[in-house]
Amino acid sequence: MTGPVLLMALGVMIGLAGLLLGAATLAGVQIGPAPRGRRRDRTPVGGRTRLSRRWMAAVLAGLAVFLLTGWVAVGIGTAAAVIGIPIVIGKTRAEQQITRLTALAAWTRRLADLLSSGAAGSLDTAIRRSALAPPPAMAAEVAALVTRMNAWGPRKALLGLAHDLGDPAADQVVLTLVTHERHGGAGLSSVLSALAGDLEEAIRSRRDIEADRAEPRATARNLIVITLAVMLGLTLFFGSFLQPYHTALGQLLLAGIVAIFAGALAWMWFIIRPATSSRLLVAADFAEAGLT
Repeated sequence: MTGPVLLMALGVMIGLAGLLLGAATLAGVQIGPAPRGRRRDRTPVGGRTRLSRRWMAAVLAGLAVFLLTGWVAVGIGTAAAVIGIPIVIGKTRAEQQITRLTALAAWTRRLADLLSSGAAGSLDTAIRRSALAPPPAMAAEVAALVTRMNAWGPRKALLGLAHDLGDPAADQVVLTLVTHERHGGAGLSSVLSALAGDLEEAIRSRRDIEADRAEPRATARNLIVITLAVMLGLTLFFGSFLQPYHTALGQLLLAGIVAIFAGALAWMWFIIRPATSSRLLVAADFAEAGLT
């Protein structure tokens, strides 16, 4: 590949990479290491996803493919695929939310049972007893809640739980507990039982929705596998067929193909991603408790 052709291809690919990073930013994906003091791979209040390790793997994969083929477009496309394909066909955020909501519903019902049965005479005691056998998906958060209660008191510790879980449903449960902790009153076990029932109904609805979304995800997965298989077969056995792509025009056309494929994957992701609900607790609530 001549110098001018390489420079032209690099310019086109840098522009495409800029568009890709811009789309990732709008989608809430943050590239780079997590801030100090914040747990790695944990989604913070703003809902951004940390992909620093995957980003480094994408750069290495893209560089390796470029060195092997001499095609900048394919190198950038490979890097984008390493970042984007697991997001589209991997475990979705909705499935993770269902797992977390299932744990939250079980923990809420556990608190209600402890209070209604008389096994715990107060909310404080019920929370501490629930930490002895918490739902596995919430074990770390419940343990942190008890630890914070010893150091901060119940209200700030409960806000810390909502901060860790980062879900509107968790906000509703936490606000119920904070309100009772502040004002007292009877009937907390009944309210918690009702909240657990609402959560379980929401979980059933979300599972039905995810079952409907499974088909387009399977279609995207099959399309990706077929495309990669065809590209690998052409590269290994029909190299002469791909020779025109070594020209300047060929690189521009290849860049367009990569961009269209990436755009199709991005469109698929926007279709199947879960809707974001407004939270009851906002950044100001956590800032007041010193949790930001």
